[in-house]
Amino acid sequence: MIKVQLLGLFGIYNINEEITLPTAKAKQLAAYLFWQQGRWVRRDFLQDIFWGDCDERRASAYLRQAIYYLKKALKTHGYNDSILEWKPGAIRVLTGPDICVDLYAFEKEAELGLGENRENVRHLANAVSIYQGDFLDGVDTDWCLVERNRILDIYLGILETLVQNLCVSGLYEKALTYAHQWLLKDPLNEAAYRALMSIYVKTGQLARAVQQYEICKQTLAAELGILPGNETMNLYRELGLSDLKITENRLPGLKNSNTTQKIRARQTKRLSKDALRNASFLVVSGEDMALQGNIEGGMKALKKALNVYEKLGDAEAKAVVYLATGTSLLYTPTTPQPDKALNYIKAALSHYRLEGKNPSLRRALLLAADASWQSGRIDEAAAFCEEGLKIVTEPNDKCSESSFLLILGIARMAGNRMKEAHAALDKAVQALAYFNDIHDVLKIVFYRSIFAQMSGDLRSAERFMREAIDLTQAVTQIPRIKLTEYLARGQLIFLLYLQDRHDEIEFFDPPDQLVGFELEKKFMYLLTRCSEGIDHRTAVKNFESWLRKNLVKSPFHYACGGVRHLTAEMCALENFAGAACWASVGVRITRARGLYEHEALFYSLRAAALAKAGKVGAAEVCCKRARRTMDEGEIWTPAHLFWADGLIARAKGKTSEATHLITKSISLFKKIGFRYILKQVQADLNLNI
Repeated sequence: MIKVQLLGLFGIYNINEEITLPTAKAKQLAAYLFWQQGRWVRRDFLQDIFWGDCDERRASAYLRQAIYYLKKALKTHGYNDSILEWKPGAIRVLTGPDICVDLYAFEKEAELGLGENRENVRHLANAVSIYQGDFLDGVDTDWCLVERNRILDIYLGILETLVQNLCVSGLYEKALTYAHQWLLKDPLNEAAYRALMSIYVKTGQLARAVQQYEICKQTLAAELGILPGNETMNLYRELGLSDLKITENRLPGLKNSNTTQKIRARQTKRLSKDALRNASFLVVSGEDMALQGNIEGGMKALKKALNVYEKLGDAEAKAVVYLATGTSLLYTPTTPQPDKALNYIKAALSHYRLEGKNPSLRRALLLAADASWQSGRIDEAAAFCEEGLKIVTEPNDKCSESSFLLILGIARMAGNRMKEAHAALDKAVQALAYFNDIHDVLKIVFYRSIFAQMSGDLRSAERFMREAIDLTQAVTQIPRIKLTEYLARGQLIFLLYLQDRHDEIEFFDPPDQLVGFELEKKFMYLLTRCSEGIDHRTAVKNFESWLRKNLVKSPFHYACGGVRHLTAEMCALENFAGAACWASVGVRITRARGLYEHEALFYSLRAAALAKAGKVGAAEVCCKRARRTMDEGEIWTPAHLFWADGLIARAKGKTSEATHLITKSISLFKKIGFRYILKQVQADLNLNI
């Protein structure tokens, strides 16, 4: 039998012998697969979470190597095909009696012990003995943090129930052992202190009982800036401990006066003497600090507030803190973290769905949709929006409805479902009067411009982008507004460049006070350098180098736009092999991120590049694939396809057909306003004539 330890330090054991793996990534991959036992896991997903900072080719190679290490290690100990199973693009660990994962054994014992027969301490004790440490202790990646907290909550619930049941049975010595384990894992939980105080009084250890109360006071003061709650202080009096004349120096194990002074020196400044008001003030001030750029200070304040509400068991207040934390991580102007934000927002969302509170539920769904979109989960973002639109029932709640329509439009646009995107974004634009947040108004105008660009209407795209720039200059210049202005100016340069209007371009550098957003700033800087026309070949080479390093970790709209731009630049420089290669990268990245609707555009770009390179057969294959998946609402793909078809016809000696097809391509590129590529297509037409 193979035994897998996920609780504590990860390990795989065959009887009592450890099955070793040579690299840290191979161990993490094995841990993830055993955690997901029985479930299929996509290979591209594994590449993204373990090798997200590598390009796709290297990430795929590293994944194959890690799987090879795991297979080899298992095979060495006599396990051939009984552990892992494959299908195209996915892998999983099989379930069966020969595989024992401690996490699932722990959850089974917990379910039996915490079920209806809550007096059954044997199952609870078994669960505690299985728990050898936190879930994948020492692994601090995002994907395991939520599960670690979930399992820890179960473990703490088991310890609390076990202590209560043992005390009811009069087994105080055993209860004392588990109570200490409980307090060790949850040192801010007053219930654990109360349990120890009661047990010490029952066993005649009064000094120890007082000691626990004093430690509780000092810990809560140092960590949260609050006093023990009424329940703890009442128990202290009820047990008769307040009448004991025991000084601090007589209490074994208490901190001396120097230590106490150090604790008091690092107390968080209290905003109110009332603990609950202090916690609520911490939530407000913490979120404000994070949104002003002090993410570290903001997160500390929010964590302290969460500790207070967890101690009180206030689920509603905890949801408020989760939502504030998610908002802070999502919209901080320094380094937004949409993946982490989404975890907190989903925690709040679970509570609001159960409670059915519409205003809070709407806000949580809206934040979840925005975080999902920003982290590249396009389908999930659309699903949150659709759920939100279903609960917007109040006729006067146009702001919420329009906000959902905005993100839905962006998600559909990212998925290249242009007709749906057009409908949603136009409704959002028509509802501008209902928005009371300048960021939402800017987002609508900015992305309506991006939609117009993707749809092939560069003139409208330019008009909306100029409106966005004018709007940023008419409001207070806070960091998020400055970033939007910078991105909008960069996009305007790009739009003028595509229209071959170089004389109107005004170049600029990012403002010094714009801290963070390094990826966005570098992307726009390199894009505008390509547009300058000075040392064009070097600028394109620099852009390619940056894109190669940052493609995997870039949001999809940057990755997609970057590959499209680079392909066009390489065609202009007559590097058709490079253009075809990057168009192929575009196809692969759309597949890796599940955005198959974008395949058609990249296949059409690849077809044109291959046809220019004289690879007619490969170009024809790409044309067929593009037509099979293209969206009727966009014009870029057919424009490139007619160009590629014309080049293919010319290569086959069909001059009149080639002229007809290239002329249709020119007509579409003129409609788009894409004069930069239009020059290349017109040159091909002149060759025919």
